[in-house]
Amino acid sequence: MSNFRTNFYLLIAIAAVAFANFVVDDMRLDSGSGAGGGETFCSLAGESSLSEITLSGACGAVKIVRDGAWRIVEPFESAADDRAVNRLVDALAAAAPSDSLSGSDLQKIRDPDGVFGFASTNAVGVSLRTKDGRTEMLRFGALVPTGGGVYAAKSGVEAVFVVPADTAAAAAPDADGLRDRRLFAIQPESVTALDVKRADGSLSRIARDDGVWKMSRPETAEVSAERMKRLLQGVFAASAVDFVWPVGASNEVGVASAAMLAAYGLGADSEIALSFSLRDGSAAQVAFGRDAGGGLVYALAHNGGAIVTVDASLLDFVRDRTGRLADSLVFHYDPKKVASLALADGQTAYRLGKDERGVWKLDSPVSAPADQETVLALIDRLLALKNPDRDDSGVVVSFTTNRPGVAVSRQAALGRIRPEDLRSLEIIDFAAKDIRRLVVSRAGDDKPSAVVYDGETSLWRVESAPRGGGAVQRAVDDIVAAISPLKAAKVERLAVDGASLRQYGLDKPFLTVAVDTMRDNAMRRNILIGSRTDGGYFATLGSADAVFVVPDETVLKLAADIVADQ
Repeated sequence: MSNFRTNFYLLIAIAAVAFANFVVDDMRLDSGSGAGGGETFCSLAGESSLSEITLSGACGAVKIVRDGAWRIVEPFESAADDRAVNRLVDALAAAAPSDSLSGSDLQKIRDPDGVFGFASTNAVGVSLRTKDGRTEMLRFGALVPTGGGVYAAKSGVEAVFVVPADTAAAAAPDADGLRDRRLFAIQPESVTALDVKRADGSLSRIARDDGVWKMSRPETAEVSAERMKRLLQGVFAASAVDFVWPVGASNEVGVASAAMLAAYGLGADSEIALSFSLRDGSAAQVAFGRDAGGGLVYALAHNGGAIVTVDASLLDFVRDRTGRLADSLVFHYDPKKVASLALADGQTAYRLGKDERGVWKLDSPVSAPADQETVLALIDRLLALKNPDRDDSGVVVSFTTNRPGVAVSRQAALGRIRPEDLRSLEIIDFAAKDIRRLVVSRAGDDKPSAVVYDGETSLWRVESAPRGGGAVQRAVDDIVAAISPLKAAKVERLAVDGASLRQYGLDKPFLTVAVDTMRDNAMRRNILIGSRTDGGYFATLGSADAVFVVPDETVLKLAADIVADQ
């Protein structure tokens, strides 16, 4: 009996809906009646003064208000996603009725709320209010059986309209869909300071001082602007994966208690907490807690107003980036862009520069080619120095003339690199084809041995000698090969002076090799060989360069007789 009644009532309901659809289809208002005919269904949605929207349905109500920015105030307090609210407002504003039923035709239907679905659990209500107090109430009922539309009604108009079905879908009271999922709704440029608190109790403070980021805790140091930029951009671009609290539950607390925060690892022992000071005097905070599973961690966002889950990679990013700030580098330069370097070690200044070809050259204390590998290794070492490496009594390092140098530990800065190692081991490089005269002077000889290259015969001929004889072609060729280029085993000392010449036996060298070339205006270059030392002999170039150690085998070639009896 009960099944019969159920089927009977169901047939009556179907018949009523079918009749309503017939009436709606057959009895339309004229376009000039004011109830439809192309008019905007929701008049307040396009108002710039719209300040309040309430969405209601069987699952509850969602209320959002605008005072500058949109905010959710029911069923919980939260920032609203402006983009989601704008989609809702746009959907309401664009909802033009495609059909309507009013007047006597509407009165023919005994229960319009029931027939058109306004009394069903799927019905949706929308209330709008402007700043000047104007209101508008909208209702959305059942879908039109023929498809494409939904029945709708609005306050003050005795009519039922057919509007696009997606209008009702957009107006569904979905608080989670309207809330702002961003952790922050601020721009990196507005940040003036950052405090970082870690689970171990350590605290770092970084603040912007006249456009420069500087750390004041746990130490005083300049912080890389690029690293701060990347940190701020990464954090401010992050969003919540899901919301844990508040979610609008009936038994939900309004303020997160200490016990509640502790359950998610968001109390005093949170993994890491960031507090940003903003240009307008306000602040913004976020804290990261324990593992939430599934590659997520809990976070306290919206200045303590929401517990969310975020991707665990965000915590790793924050931990890594803030850790680098806490252990900040002394210098913040791109090694590829470094073009100059100055070191002040006691009374001696070492200056290097990179030319347009990208080749490093030693400018002080001597002007000479630099050892490229050593210079690059030193730059890498210096750019890796950290603030604990600072030492007021150490080496003063500078990469630019625009800023004062920074004193750092000599051991940390140089390690096993000697300043002398910055000078290339290549003493000089003569092009063999350009050499036209060699003059070899030995201590004790009253006259040097000199040979000149004869271009016509492609042979060397004797110009002068302490004793007679002819040019020893093989010995001359060995000298030419040895000085093209002339390489040292070691740079013993930079900046030669009178004392160092005497110290290394170079004030009275036992061997001097003078080289003339065919180049116009070319100066004679004198290679001086001094005292014996481990691995070779001390040498210099015209007493204006460094003191080198030249290998024994090279000195033997330079000291060979280039003139002998034939």
